[in-house]
Amino acid sequence: MSVRPSTRFLLLSLAVPVLYVSVFVFQLGAHTAAEYWVHGAEIVKMHLLQQNAEKQKVLFIGGSSVWMGIDSDLAGKALGARAVNVGLHAMLPLDHIIKMVGPVLRAGDVVILPLEFEYYVIDTPYNTWFLNQVMAEDPEWFWRLPWQEKARFIISVPPVRVLEGTLTKLFSDRLDVLNKRHLEKDPQEVLAAARRFWKDGSLPDVNYTFRNIDEDGDAIVTKGSFAAYNYLIDRDSVARTYPWKTLDSFTKYCAAHRVGLYIVWPPVVKDMVRFDSRLARRNIQTIMQELAEIGIPVLGHPADFQYDRRLFADSGYHLTHEGRTLHTQHVLRLLRQKMGVNHRSFMCRS
Repeated sequence: MSVRPSTRFLLLSLAVPVLYVSVFVFQLGAHTAAEYWVHGAEIVKMHLLQQNAEKQKVLFIGGSSVWMGIDSDLAGKALGARAVNVGLHAMLPLDHIIKMVGPVLRAGDVVILPLEFEYYVIDTPYNTWFLNQVMAEDPEWFWRLPWQEKARFIISVPPVRVLEGTLTKLFSDRLDVLNKRHLEKDPQEVLAAARRFWKDGSLPDVNYTFRNIDEDGDAIVTKGSFAAYNYLIDRDSVARTYPWKTLDSFTKYCAAHRVGLYIVWPPVVKDMVRFDSRLARRNIQTIMQELAEIGIPVLGHPADFQYDRRLFADSGYHLTHEGRTLHTQHVLRLLRQKMGVNHRSFMCRS
């Protein structure tokens, strides 16, 4: 009995997506190149958040410019509260880092968002970096998604990345060089190692490890020499939807829980951003308008946060310890101006 062409087409149309999803599931967890340190760093940051959940606190949230650019001890003393640095990586989606802090916020807390420009430009939670991180380092995160989000995640992954993961899983996943990419994943092991570092005062060998996080969440070291950086504010257009919906939802959450919320700008190398260009001016105006409509107070202008290149380490967002002291002091001065009252008074009445 012959199969009608229309039936064959229908069967093929159904088989191809099923086969693709099967291959996608098969390659999850393949040890492709990724920043495997992020998982351990997130474990440590979550521990610090939970440890300080019931305290009156100020949280600095963002990417690595926060991690390596804020002096939490200095900020905490100035604000009269426990300061915790929640900065991790600028490619972690905005809603992802916000969900980290939401459960620990209490009335009277303050949240400061020194977001990198990437957060205002990328218009999806599923950027290529994050997709790869989840598939290679934390596939459990994918499995916790609702089925609709699972479908959205799969559609967002470039087919070439699925092919790469499949080939890695089939032919090279057992190689020692790939197995070395597996760092500590067990939370208890990660936290035990972090506590040992905190106790003996050891200095990490590299910037990018959970061992480079002190008990305030700040970077212990910022190694490297600045060469160049490609800032996006004068090169790409501002996102249309994702960051604004995410910030609007978080603003409402903070207001409902009587949490203070402020936007501040990231540190940049002096004269490396064309703030006077048409695109940069338009982007900054758009960002300020969106934030004003949402109702988030903004501290200063992006051009106010330019620092000499000698104050930067291995990236145009990573400050040396001298640089982060200057940057933190600058943020605190603008915060005083915005509030118009003493920090301690604000913290007590928020």
